[in-house]
Amino acid sequence: MNTLTIKTNNAERPVLYGWDLTDAERAELDYIDWEAVERGESCPTFARYLGEVYDLGEFSAIVNRPGLPAPMLKWDGCQSDSYFSGVVVKCTDDDCETVVMGRYCS
Repeated sequence: MNTLTIKTNNAERPVLYGWDLTDAERAELDYIDWEAVERGESCPTFARYLGEVYDLGEFSAIVNRPGLPAPMLKWDGCQSDSYFSGVVVKCTDDDCETVVMGRYCS
């Protein structure tokens, strides 16, 4: 039987906006229309975790559905990087000004 393991240090990380990113980080996120962001027409949010910048809009919402491992239900979203692993995110307050992130694998 496979088990799901989630590793986190439970550190709160600030939610970042476009102006918080370096030019190099923006270049990595080339699918974002940075001109629209500069005009105030778009406001994507990000978080830094393990040396990477994650677009919080790219995480899939976690909903309670049959077969979902119980440890996942404690998180708000996930983003897979393989069939067996990925990153989870949880907002720490109602305004989602900070998040906690972790890695999962099975």
